[in-house]
Amino acid sequence: EIIFCRDVIIHQADPFLFLKRLCSVPSKYIILRLRTRDVGNTVLDPEVSCQLYYEIWTPYMILNCDEIVSFLKESCPDISRVIFYKHYMVLGGLVNRYLPKDTYFQHTKTAETAILIEKNTGHKGSLKFEVVQNDEQVSCLTIIMVKIFSLIMRFITGRKYTGKVWW
Repeated sequence: EIIFCRDVIIHQADPFLFLKRLCSVPSKYIILRLRTRDVGNTVLDPEVSCQLYYEIWTPYMILNCDEIVSFLKESCPDISRVIFYKHYMVLGGLVNRYLPKDTYFQHTKTAETAILIEKNTGHKGSLKFEVVQNDEQVSCLTIIMVKIFSLIMRFITGRKYTGKVWW
């Protein structure tokens, strides 16, 4: 029912194909952590966007948020809601990363991003996108994990979803 995928998409040579495959697996939720950018296109060239990891150059893709939204609308028709939780930070130049030059500047608005994708829950045809900026320095992953815990507890206790959430 739930897939949790942390920092896997960013290391794929074709992250959008991988995302499409992920979307086909669970029946209810997909929870992702990846790196995004608000300004500039996704650079899918692993020679230009990569990270040195245990002496091996690995793809390190920073996906444009608008491209993610467009891709999900086109390729994953059974999605009803997508929520982006963003923690903005400059990603260029950190941890042995070789990235496009514009990711070294704040104006590109790169971010560590958690994404909650909700598959159709009876709202067919009404796709909703939300963005939550993380200004309180609370980890995006922490927020998502609290949501997962809430879903698991609802499942265990048999409580129905009321449509009211705390975030």
